[in-house]
Amino acid sequence: MAQCTVTFVRHGNAVPLAEGGLDYQRPLSEKGQGQAHACRAKLGLPTKEFDLALVSPTIRAAGTASHILGESKPQFVTLLALFTTPGGKDDKIVDAMFRRLQYKTLFTYLTEASRQERECLVNFGRRAWSAVRAEIKESGATSVLVVGHAVLLPLI
Repeated sequence: MAQCTVTFVRHGNAVPLAEGGLDYQRPLSEKGQGQAHACRAKLGLPTKEFDLALVSPTIRAAGTASHILGESKPQFVTLLALFTTPGGKDDKIVDAMFRRLQYKTLFTYLTEASRQERECLVNFGRRAWSAVRAEIKESGATSVLVVGHAVLLPLI
């Protein structure tokens, strides 16, 4: 199997969650667009090309990936495992933890969450990494961009 380079990027800053809005629908703010452009430059793009982009299904993650990739057109996969674990018990527990603790660092989640919440969060990270590895293996890519969320990326 060929060596693969994986670049993990947190999505850019998003607009605040509107009353009654859904978190995954938040687009990048102007600041977030600037962050994505700065990330593109920092990564050495457009000289560096990615074979595969694995992106959380949130609008802000897709926007970040689009800004980073520019005109480059790698295989683009929206990977649900980078945002949620659909319908599972862990998903409900992790979602309730996010609602209770709001937007914090991974350290905060791991220190202020209950043991059950921490276990679910770690399981969430394991499943996400397993999904990322499976997509990379299936594609045969050697240079991969993964755009996800601050709390999840350190877990994978």
